[in-house]
Amino acid sequence: LGPPMAASDSAGRTADVQAYERARSPEQTRRDWRAQADALCRHLGGLDPATPASMDGMETPVRDHVLARGLETWVHTDDAASTAGVRLPRPVAEHIRPTADLCARLLPWTMLLSGLDGSGRTLRLTLTGAGGGEWQVPLGVADPAPGAPDAHVTADVVAFCFLLGGRGDPADFPAELAGDLELARDVLATAPALSGP
Repeated sequence: LGPPMAASDSAGRTADVQAYERARSPEQTRRDWRAQADALCRHLGGLDPATPASMDGMETPVRDHVLARGLETWVHTDDAASTAGVRLPRPVAEHIRPTADLCARLLPWTMLLSGLDGSGRTLRLTLTGAGGGEWQVPLGVADPAPGAPDAHVTADVVAFCFLLGGRGDPADFPAELAGDLELARDVLATAPALSGP
Protein backbone atom coordinates (compact mmCIF):
# COMPACT_ATOMS: atom_id res chain seq x y z
CA LEU A 1 0.00 0.00 0.00
CA GLY A 2 1.16 3.52 -0.70
CA PRO A 3 3.88 4.82 -2.97
CA PRO A 4 7.09 3.00 -3.80
CA MET A 5 9.67 3.92 -1.18
CA ALA A 6 13.14 4.76 -2.43
CA ALA A 7 14.33 6.22 0.87
CA SER A 8 15.28 4.12 3.88
CA ASP A 9 15.15 6.92 6.46
CA SER A 10 12.11 8.59 8.05
CA ALA A 11 12.66 12.02 6.49
CA GLY A 12 13.14 10.53 3.03
CA ARG A 13 10.06 8.31 3.33
CA THR A 14 8.04 11.33 4.49
CA ALA A 15 9.18 13.30 1.43
CA ASP A 16 8.28 10.35 -0.86
CA VAL A 17 4.78 10.09 0.62
CA GLN A 18 4.19 13.85 0.45
CA ALA A 19 5.20 13.98 -3.21
CA TYR A 20 2.95 10.99 -3.99
CA GLU A 21 -0.07 12.35 -2.12
CA ARG A 22 0.07 15.82 -3.70
CA ALA A 23 -1.18 14.29 -6.95
CA ARG A 24 -4.12 12.50 -5.31
CA SER A 25 -7.51 13.51 -3.99
CA PRO A 26 -8.17 13.62 -0.23
CA GLU A 27 -10.62 10.71 -0.68
CA GLN A 28 -7.93 8.54 -2.33
CA THR A 29 -5.54 9.34 0.51
CA ARG A 30 -8.15 8.61 3.17
CA ARG A 31 -9.19 5.33 1.52
CA ASP A 32 -5.59 4.10 1.23
CA TRP A 33 -4.74 5.22 4.76
CA ARG A 34 -7.75 3.26 6.08
CA ALA A 35 -6.74 0.18 4.07
CA GLN A 36 -3.19 0.41 5.42
CA ALA A 37 -4.44 0.84 9.00
CA ASP A 38 -6.73 -2.18 8.61
CA ALA A 39 -3.89 -4.28 7.15
CA LEU A 40 -1.61 -3.30 10.05
CA CYS A 41 -4.27 -4.24 12.60
CA ARG A 42 -4.80 -7.63 10.96
CA HIS A 43 -1.07 -8.34 10.88
CA LEU A 44 -0.26 -7.06 14.36
CA GLY A 45 -3.24 -8.78 15.97
CA GLY A 46 -1.52 -12.14 15.52
CA LEU A 47 1.87 -11.09 16.89
CA ASP A 48 3.19 -11.35 20.42
CA PRO A 49 3.69 -7.71 21.55
CA ALA A 50 7.30 -8.54 22.50
CA THR A 51 8.18 -9.64 18.93
CA PRO A 52 11.34 -7.75 17.87
CA ALA A 53 10.86 -5.21 15.09
CA SER A 54 13.35 -2.85 13.48
CA MET A 55 12.72 0.63 12.10
CA ASP A 56 15.40 3.12 11.16
CA GLY A 57 18.00 0.74 12.58
CA MET A 58 16.47 0.63 16.05
CA GLU A 59 15.21 -2.78 17.19
CA THR A 60 12.52 -2.76 19.88
CA PRO A 61 9.42 -4.82 20.64
CA VAL A 62 6.67 -4.37 18.07
CA ARG A 63 4.51 -3.00 20.91
CA ASP A 64 6.84 0.04 21.12
CA HIS A 65 6.68 0.62 17.36
CA VAL A 66 2.88 0.61 17.55
CA LEU A 67 2.97 3.08 20.44
CA ALA A 68 5.41 5.32 18.53
CA ARG A 69 3.15 5.24 15.47
CA GLY A 70 0.19 6.11 17.70
CA LEU A 71 2.10 9.09 19.14
CA GLU A 72 3.01 10.27 15.63
CA THR A 73 -0.63 9.98 14.55
CA TRP A 74 -1.76 11.83 17.67
CA VAL A 75 0.77 14.66 17.11
CA HIS A 76 -0.01 15.06 13.40
CA THR A 77 -3.77 14.94 14.04
CA ASP A 78 -3.29 17.78 16.51
CA ASP A 79 -1.22 19.68 13.92
CA ALA A 80 -4.01 19.35 11.35
CA ALA A 81 -6.71 20.28 13.88
CA SER A 82 -4.76 23.36 14.98
CA THR A 83 -4.35 24.47 11.37
CA ALA A 84 -8.10 24.01 10.81
CA GLY A 85 -8.98 25.80 14.05
CA VAL A 86 -10.49 22.67 15.59
CA ARG A 87 -9.96 21.82 19.26
CA LEU A 88 -9.46 18.11 19.92
CA PRO A 89 -10.37 16.37 23.16
CA ARG A 90 -7.54 14.85 25.16
CA PRO A 91 -6.95 11.17 24.45
CA VAL A 92 -8.37 8.78 27.00
CA ALA A 93 -6.16 7.78 29.93
CA GLU A 94 -5.91 4.16 28.72
CA HIS A 95 -4.18 5.45 25.56
CA ILE A 96 -2.04 8.08 27.25
CA ARG A 97 -0.54 5.82 29.92
CA PRO A 98 1.29 3.33 27.63
CA THR A 99 2.44 6.19 25.40
CA ALA A 100 3.81 8.07 28.42
CA ASP A 101 5.58 4.89 29.51
CA LEU A 102 7.24 4.62 26.09
CA CYS A 103 8.26 8.29 26.24
CA ALA A 104 9.82 7.76 29.69
CA ARG A 105 11.74 4.70 28.47
CA LEU A 106 13.06 6.65 25.46
CA LEU A 107 14.76 9.35 27.57
CA PRO A 108 18.13 7.54 27.84
CA TRP A 109 18.14 7.22 24.04
CA THR A 110 17.19 10.85 23.39
CA MET A 111 20.04 11.94 25.65
CA LEU A 112 22.53 9.61 23.96
CA LEU A 113 21.45 10.68 20.46
CA SER A 114 21.98 14.28 21.56
CA GLY A 115 25.53 13.57 22.68
CA LEU A 116 24.85 13.33 26.41
CA ASP A 117 25.54 10.18 28.40
CA GLY A 118 23.28 9.81 31.41
CA SER A 119 24.92 6.59 32.62
CA GLY A 120 24.65 6.08 36.36
CA ARG A 121 22.08 8.87 36.73
CA THR A 122 18.37 8.49 37.49
CA LEU A 123 15.41 10.76 36.81
CA ARG A 124 12.18 10.68 38.79
CA LEU A 125 9.54 11.64 36.23
CA THR A 126 6.10 12.59 37.51
CA LEU A 127 3.48 13.10 34.82
CA THR A 128 0.23 14.65 35.97
CA GLY A 129 -3.27 14.30 34.59
CA ALA A 130 -5.31 11.34 33.41
CA GLY A 131 -2.96 8.60 32.23
CA GLY A 132 0.01 10.03 34.09
CA GLY A 133 2.08 8.42 36.80
CA GLU A 134 5.58 8.27 38.18
CA TRP A 135 8.67 6.64 36.68
CA GLN A 136 12.19 6.10 37.99
CA VAL A 137 14.18 6.35 34.75
CA PRO A 138 17.79 5.14 34.52
CA LEU A 139 19.33 7.65 32.10
CA GLY A 140 22.06 5.41 30.69
CA VAL A 141 20.99 3.11 27.86
CA ALA A 142 22.90 0.20 29.44
CA ASP A 143 21.97 0.93 33.06
CA PRO A 144 20.44 -2.26 34.48
CA ALA A 145 18.14 -0.48 36.94
CA PRO A 146 17.41 2.98 38.31
CA GLY A 147 19.30 4.27 41.31
CA ALA A 148 18.33 6.99 43.75
CA PRO A 149 16.89 9.92 41.76
CA ASP A 150 19.41 12.63 40.85
CA ALA A 151 16.79 14.91 39.31
CA HIS A 152 13.01 15.22 39.32
CA VAL A 153 10.76 16.53 36.54
CA THR A 154 7.02 17.07 37.02
CA ALA A 155 4.92 17.95 33.97
CA ASP A 156 1.55 17.40 32.32
CA VAL A 157 1.44 13.95 30.73
CA VAL A 158 0.05 15.10 27.37
CA ALA A 159 2.45 18.04 27.10
CA PHE A 160 5.37 15.71 27.90
CA CYS A 161 4.36 13.20 25.21
CA PHE A 162 4.03 16.07 22.74
CA LEU A 163 7.50 17.33 23.71
CA LEU A 164 8.96 13.94 22.80
CA GLY A 165 6.89 14.12 19.61
CA GLY A 166 8.71 17.31 18.63
CA ARG A 167 6.02 19.75 19.66
CA GLY A 168 6.94 22.38 22.19
CA ASP A 169 10.14 24.20 23.01
CA PRO A 170 12.21 22.47 25.70
CA ALA A 171 13.61 25.86 26.78
CA ASP A 172 10.21 27.10 27.96
CA PHE A 173 8.50 23.77 28.60
CA PRO A 174 6.20 24.10 31.63
CA ALA A 175 7.65 21.74 34.22
CA GLU A 176 8.71 21.72 37.84
CA LEU A 177 12.36 20.75 38.23
CA ALA A 178 14.14 19.60 41.38
CA GLY A 179 17.43 17.99 42.37
CA ASP A 180 20.20 18.33 39.78
CA LEU A 181 18.65 21.15 37.74
CA GLU A 182 21.23 20.93 34.96
CA LEU A 183 20.44 17.24 34.48
CA ALA A 184 16.69 17.94 34.52
CA ARG A 185 17.14 20.68 31.89
CA ASP A 186 19.32 18.33 29.79
CA VAL A 187 16.58 15.67 29.88
CA LEU A 188 14.01 18.19 28.62
CA ALA A 189 16.38 19.73 26.04
CA THR A 190 17.15 16.33 24.49
CA ALA A 191 13.63 14.88 24.74
CA PRO A 192 12.62 15.68 21.11
CA ALA A 193 15.76 14.04 19.64
CA LEU A 194 13.85 11.11 18.10
CA SER A 195 11.01 13.19 16.67
CA GLY A 196 10.67 13.48 12.92
CA PRO A 197 9.01 15.92 10.59
